[in-house]
Amino acid sequence: MQVGGNLVANTMQLGSGAFKWSTSFVYFASTSSGSAGQTIYSIPIQNVSGVEFEIMATEPTGPSRQFCKISSIYYNNTIQYNEYSTLIINGGVGNYEVDYDPGDIVTPPSLKLKVSPNSSNAITYKMLIQVFAD
Repeated sequence: MQVGGNLVANTMQLGSGAFKWSTSFVYFASTSSGSAGQTIYSIPIQNVSGVEFEIMATEPTGPSRQFCKISSIYYNNTIQYNEYSTLIINGGVGNYEVDYDPGDIVTPPSLKLKVSPNSSNAITYKMLIQVFAD
């Protein structure tokens, strides 16, 4: 692909068919409660081998901001993740975790990004998510 100017896209896929590598897209979420373990992103785990998150979270009334990068990998009903880069202003906004949800008869198994906010103030989460194909 060659582009002579600005390329603006909310979603981008690398590879296709048997050679599909990943899909990247932007995603926004918000919280307004201090409850622990709030799901801010969920994806069915079928045909997924891992997910990377870049998160810019902002609490305007804090005021605080937090940027972090999280890598996760999935295989055989197990998820491992690592938060490998975090920058915090004024205490940050919370703690993240990536969980496996086995689902049930109605809901398929999924990977979930959860946050435990530091406050019950409104917080916005702007994310760049990259989903790697299985």
